Amino acid sequence: MCVQFSAVDLRSFNVINGDGFRNLAQGLVNVGADHGKIDINTVLPHPTTVSRKTTSVAQRVRDGFLPEVQSAAKDGACAFDTDMWSDKFTKSNYLTVEAQYVTPNFDLKSQTIFVAQFPPKQKKSGRNIKRLLDSGLQKMGFALEDVRKNVFTTDQGSNMILGLEEYYRLNCSSHLTATILRNVFDFHKQKSKSFLYNNCRGRTL
Repeated sequence: MCVQFSAVDLRSFNVINGDGFRNLAQGLVNVGADHGKIDINTVLPHPTTVSRKTTSVAQRVRDGFLPEVQSAAKDGACAFDTDMWSDKFTKSNYLTVEAQYVTPNFDLKSQTIFVAQFPPKQKKSGRNIKRLLDSGLQKMGFALEDVRKNVFTTDQGSNMILGLEEYYRLNCSSHLTATILRNVFDFHKQKSKSFLYNNCRGRTL
């Protein structure tokens, strides 16, 4: 049945490892245990219903953790990180902001604050990044003066650096490591090509 599910709906084999899928499967099993064998079409909602419900569910989840993050940010005890990414199919660009903080009980937590889409055809300039970042944080109930008490971690993109010039910003060590490795491999790749060219001219390989 898992094979058929992946094949018929063109889903990744790994989807069955997802917490969301397993929660849904467990919920369906529980319905069967309570009500016996029933037609699944009487249980699963229409996609439009799921779409409409998403907004209220997302708000309920935010209401559960945002006050805690806002309190940490107000105390300067929060670390934000932000990055941009693109949907290669729709060509849409997005900005994501996450927060890491320690609760009064000394539990380290990480929460996605928001994901915002760049308006179509809008340049990913520093000014536009700042506008989208500030408006997203304010919509989530953060005071910008509180956010400025904390640190941001980003990549070394010039537009990202410019967009966060009003904030305390650090370079992401993972991005730095990736950049170093890419440059090292590119250097050796070019060096190898040069070696082959200089030593194999006029020869048949």
